[in-house]
Amino acid sequence: MLRVIAAMAVFAVMGTSRGASFQWGMPITPLNSAHVVTIRYDGRLRDRAAGVETKGPFQGYPYKDLLIRVTLVEELKGKVRQRIGVPFEMTVREYPPQHGGGRRRASLWLNSELERLGGWGPGTRVMASCDDSSDDLTQLLVVAHCDGLFADPIRMADTRVILDLERRKTSLATVFRAARDQVAARGGAFAEYVGSRVRRDGVTDASVSELIDLAASPAVTWEARNGYAMTIANLLGESSPPRPALETRWIRTLFRLAMSPPPTVPGAVSDNLVDPYLFNAIGLAPLPDAYLKLGYRPRPFHTVEEVFAGAPNERAAAVDWVRNHPAAQWKKPLLDWLTTEQ
Repeated sequence: MLRVIAAMAVFAVMGTSRGASFQWGMPITPLNSAHVVTIRYDGRLRDRAAGVETKGPFQGYPYKDLLIRVTLVEELKGKVRQRIGVPFEMTVREYPPQHGGGRRRASLWLNSELERLGGWGPGTRVMASCDDSSDDLTQLLVVAHCDGLFADPIRMADTRVILDLERRKTSLATVFRAARDQVAARGGAFAEYVGSRVRRDGVTDASVSELIDLAASPAVTWEARNGYAMTIANLLGESSPPRPALETRWIRTLFRLAMSPPPTVPGAVSDNLVDPYLFNAIGLAPLPDAYLKLGYRPRPFHTVEEVFAGAPNERAAAVDWVRNHPAAQWKKPLLDWLTTEQ
């Protein structure tokens, strides 16, 4: 049976830890980084120089070097030469848009006032995970050596909790307990971390069941629910042999969440639980043209009778919900599956 997992947005891929040597193109995450720091952006001091890049992929692009002031606020991982609480100066190279709004060079500072009108300004605290190329933040805080500068307080809090759990070498059971106890506070980065721990410690029916419980919690944040849902979809899609009891439970859970979204699911994105997650879980996701040319067609992994065995009222409610839903793009295949009689 061909199983297809549709492309889904990934928030913070926490990843599995690797050695200290980094390869170009591999993501830097809090788990595999050499340094995780929080800094405070204290403002722009002056323009230092301007010119045209003479080498590299942005050869010919005009640039402007800006002198800024930054303060190290906390070291969560690793040790840098700057001292906590002591401001320091560093240079940021800005590549303005080209004629007609051409591309910018990737930059850690894209969301700041340095490169975006209305971006975060002086006094903002941001967090970065960086590689082992230097212990000097004036050299590290560029896109080639760090994953980004994140001002999101939930992501920053997630990272602190993750690093604390890793530092204490906690068991998967302890990680799940933290996820349950802090379900209303944790975000997408933490959900991705829990998923990575499930993979690292070995996928079991019990661990996938725990993930489903977390995704179904009325208190879980939307970002975390999306992260848990993504992990569940991938784990069930990759499982060999399949886990039919968990698959049918996941389908029914998604129906319940879509039909009666908890307050933490914004109305504007509630249908994201249907497409791609519910479509993928049932096996109704459209196949790529290359597969269609080979004769493959979407084939549900389970019949509607298998999914709603012993729950005819739940099935009837799902039929009514889909039939009365205003969406057109996914309505017919889902309704056809729900109303198929064996």
